[in-house]
Amino acid sequence: RQIQLPETIQDVIMTRIGRLEESSRRALQLASVIGREFAVNLLETISNLPVPLGDCLQKLKALELIYERSLFPEHICTFKHALTQEVAYNSLLIQSRKELHSLVAAAIEEIYAKRLPEFYGLLAYHYEQGEEWEPALEYLQRAAEHSRSVAAHREESSLLSRAIIIAGRLAQPALVAELRGKRGSAWAKVGMWPEAKPELESALAQLPPEPWERRAELLLDLAAVNYWALDIPAMRKAATEGHQLVEKSNRRDLIAASMGWLAGAEAADGKSDVALDLFEHAATIAAGSSCAPLSLFPMVLYWRGRINDAVRRGFESARALQDTWASTFGTPHLGLALAATGRYAEAQRVFTDACQVGLKYENWKFHARALCMSAGFYLDVFDFESHERIMQEALERARSAAFKPTM
Repeated sequence: RQIQLPETIQDVIMTRIGRLEESSRRALQLASVIGREFAVNLLETISNLPVPLGDCLQKLKALELIYERSLFPEHICTFKHALTQEVAYNSLLIQSRKELHSLVAAAIEEIYAKRLPEFYGLLAYHYEQGEEWEPALEYLQRAAEHSRSVAAHREESSLLSRAIIIAGRLAQPALVAELRGKRGSAWAKVGMWPEAKPELESALAQLPPEPWERRAELLLDLAAVNYWALDIPAMRKAATEGHQLVEKSNRRDLIAASMGWLAGAEAADGKSDVALDLFEHAATIAAGSSCAPLSLFPMVLYWRGRINDAVRRGFESARALQDTWASTFGTPHLGLALAATGRYAEAQRVFTDACQVGLKYENWKFHARALCMSAGFYLDVFDFESHERIMQEALERARSAAFKPTM
């Protein structure tokens, strides 16, 4: 008599699950829909078992299929192996999975009503899997906004990509255009400029002329993308169009930003006197508020040999900047000015901070640039070994990020 042996690890796990008594098997399947890690009270809410859930969980723990991760502040269990969760999940019929995902989402809304922002991403996932497109789209947008607020721009762009697909499915072209604009801005903030440019241009082409403030915001993001892509004529065009929209408004932040990018265009064309006048005007309008292009101001002052002014403006800019990408790009300009005055310890701290921000927020291109700029002052103090080591690291980072200016 031949004995059938399981062919794969999945088969072995499936055999173990199949031998469970019905309530324990159902509890395991329901938990697999929640995720690798699951809150017991959430599982309790969606389960309707003929026996106490606690008894089922004890059996599953005894079989080492799950284990307790924490009891306080919330009772959390987790699957011992990701493959166990996967097999249990795949043992459910597709339609049953969809229904259960929707059930999990509704339970999360009920149980965690007072902490809902913490669960936006999870709610979006469960409603997506349940193919309830309207709430999935709503929570994806909320999750993306939360990611933007904490400068997690890569995560933000991923969430927006999913939202764009659903908005297209729901035939909402205006929303698709708006979401693409937001995704372009998110990509711009992590140095994904080739991807960001067509997104911003597409959003501008589809956006009606009436919301001029939104058009101005997109145009200024496009100006920034073109600057970093070294396309100065396109940068000037976008900044000029943005400035024309905002110059008669009360949005001082947009007026200052448009003037700042125009100043950057003049500086890139070698017209530093014109650039400095524009930067001075923009700084007056910004009045100490965050303005990303003003981070170029100390760099132009540095080029002109106005080192003390560069230090002063560099500190002003560093204190005002609120965007992590602008900090990674702009604060090294202060570092250069500090090193030029012999304040090497301060310069080193500034460069280190900029590099750490670039790493933390995954802006690899500006991280490489900050590293490269930090290497120069080591020559002043005759530390050639450190200079060479840092330059080599900057080159490797720039190559991995395909950032040609630093290379």
